[in-house]
Amino acid sequence: MKLIAKKPCSFGGKQFFIGNEIPAELVADPTTQERFGIIAVVSTDDDKKVPVGKPGISYTQEEVDGIVAEAVSAAVAELEKKQEELQQAVAELTQINPDVYDEAFMISVKGASDGENVQMTSIPATPEDIQKVFEIMQMNADEGAKAITDIKSENVLILLHASDSRKTIKDAAKKQADNLFPDDAVPGTIRDSNAATSDTAATGTNSEGADA
Repeated sequence: MKLIAKKPCSFGGKQFFIGNEIPAELVADPTTQERFGIIAVVSTDDDKKVPVGKPGISYTQEEVDGIVAEAVSAAVAELEKKQEELQQAVAELTQINPDVYDEAFMISVKGASDGENVQMTSIPATPEDIQKVFEIMQMNADEGAKAITDIKSENVLILLHASDSRKTIKDAAKKQADNLFPDDAVPGTIRDSNAATSDTAATGTNSEGADA
């Protein structure tokens, strides 16, 4: 006789999946396992049914093939159902919290200040954006300014302007943002810093960090 797995199972410390043949010596009570729907007990003669275990229950190879195909179809249908439920859950999560889209993080950037209140602006940034910011911050000022001319993302330019204290980098980020987005200023960030720059020039002070 043959013992065929109808469900994923384990006997004798070994794993078996749907359609696998299980060595008979590993199954102590095939009749019970068959009753629970875990295995199918079949005869070795494809054309002749031989009762095995519980009287009246035996299968030919053709019947086993049908059982296995049915079990596989049921498993695939269950997997597709779970996948559909997962996709639906992701879609609902994206609608509830769009910030999770494309793995974007919201980073708060300080803007202009009236002496009492500091304006904060939330800037979305993907892992790639953050990586680009750190790459330029690790360059010297001239190399960084040159690399900024290739940046097309305003979010990266805003983050560079806000986080890098070197005047050369700030000026390069602002210039690139003005060139790319002349009519799309973000309040409290790059192009909104003109007033602060003018005030600094008028008082003769320079709060920017030295270029490196």
